[in-house]
Amino acid sequence: MLIVESDDRYRDALQTCLARYDRIDVVAAAARAQAALRLAHRTRPDVAVVDAGLAGSVTGVELGLRLQRARPEMGMVLLATQRDPVCLAELLLEKRAGWSCLVKSPAIDGEILRRAVEGAAAGLLVLDPALGASLGLHRPRRASRELPRLTPRRREILDRMARGYSNGAIAEYLGISRKSVENQVNLLYQELGIGRSGELQPRVQAVLLYLGRQPGKD
Repeated sequence: MLIVESDDRYRDALQTCLARYDRIDVVAAAARAQAALRLAHRTRPDVAVVDAGLAGSVTGVELGLRLQRARPEMGMVLLATQRDPVCLAELLLEKRAGWSCLVKSPAIDGEILRRAVEGAAAGLLVLDPALGASLGLHRPRRASRELPRLTPRRREILDRMARGYSNGAIAEYLGISRKSVENQVNLLYQELGIGRSGELQPRVQAVLLYLGRQPGKD
């Protein structure tokens, strides 16, 4: 994983936080876009964690787009503030998969960061609960005929999916077995009319519906 953050202390804090997780390997860190591009070419990370307000002439969003043009399979985690424009969230929804956004705060929540990194690596869409709430993205923005069909339990599972929880994490959160979550997720896909033959992963399609977007449409 590549970390791109202008603030030296915050960059060190991100590295220290992520070092606790065995499945995450930070291979490089940079303070500026040009250095990040060189390091990405050399180290070929699966995910880049990028400050959306990166100092310099190239913003974090622009850097993320450049990195993904060079390696389309690379996941992106943007660190934004709640004051960042709504267009940042719109970018994430347009990219649909492999782009996540977290609120940048002094106290780093390691579990939320880990879920965002793992979700981006898996091609999922993950939004920080705080950012999603401030932008109105963790509730459907326009009516969907499919969502009312869901039971309260499946709505709760879908909400956790939108927050980047894996099936195992959802099971732990709800206090049920992973198999039960998997069964509920499959039923959720059926009720939303989501198949596995489309361009987008079923999980991404479900999250987009929950966020009030139609998969495959602007």
